[in-house]
Amino acid sequence: VDSITDAGTYTVTATVTSTNANYNVEETVTGTVTVKPMEVTLVWGSLELTYKGVQQIPTATVTGMLDGHTCQVTVTTEDEAKVVGTYTAKVVSLSNSNYTLKQTETGITSYDIIKKDLTIIANPHTIYYGAEAANNGVEYVGFENGETYSVLTGTLAYDYEYNQYDNVGEYLITPKGLSAQNYEINYVDGTLTVIARPLNNDDVTITLGTTTYIYDGSEFKPTVTVMLNGTHEVAASNYTVTYTDNVNAGTATVTLTAKDDTDYTGTASTTFTINSRSISTATIEISNPEDIIYTGTAITPSYTITVNGRTLT
Repeated sequence: VDSITDAGTYTVTATVTSTNANYNVEETVTGTVTVKPMEVTLVWGSLELTYKGVQQIPTATVTGMLDGHTCQVTVTTEDEAKVVGTYTAKVVSLSNSNYTLKQTETGITSYDIIKKDLTIIANPHTIYYGAEAANNGVEYVGFENGETYSVLTGTLAYDYEYNQYDNVGEYLITPKGLSAQNYEINYVDGTLTVIARPLNNDDVTITLGTTTYIYDGSEFKPTVTVMLNGTHEVAASNYTVTYTDNVNAGTATVTLTAKDDTDYTGTASTTFTINSRSISTATIEISNPEDIIYTGTAITPSYTITVNGRTLT
């Protein structure tokens, strides 16, 4: 053999020729030589792998090779090793036959697939003052391998910092109620913004104490009651009331205007009716009728017409 560079078993052939005149020898002799692989040390990569939704096997490398040499380690597992759990990995081969694992190395180890972080974020939502607590769903961040919320168990629910009829402002929405085999769920609060409710909103009703009057020459100002959602009375401190066209017969208007820095905004109005008064009950009083003396000419006496105690002019 010329040279041996790799591990393995080789045949060596030697030809013996005698130079001594006393011997007549020319013979070929064969034998074998075995070059054993060099032992190397196995080094496992991370044995704690984060769930990805696909089979995962830990990597391994070897140390102790000669300079410039490379050697790939092939690792396999007898398990599917996709979901969270503990599995067994085994070295099945080294790519460089000049090396072998130390006899103390089994080439077998256990490893874990751990839960992946999944963030569930409550979406922001806006409601009017006086509405019940509500939400706008959530956003999921962190699903692997095309998975969706369908892999989660439980029922998505929410806690609210806000209670109905709390003042205008911002409140926390906190999602809860879900779990998963392969995900570690982290919840992130969202913001529920409560804004001032317009007074002309459909859920705001304005009721007047009196809706029909009979003209008497005075200003009519019926009492005003404002309700929200049919059951919640709106305090008068939230608005001002003005009356227009509320003296003469016709349609009068009541206008409510929300005050600044309250839970309401804008204006709303309603109307009431002032009916004409009948003069059938009027009284006529002639001034000094006993002093009128015949003059032979037309006489126009002075008089006063009174209706419901009010003198007509």
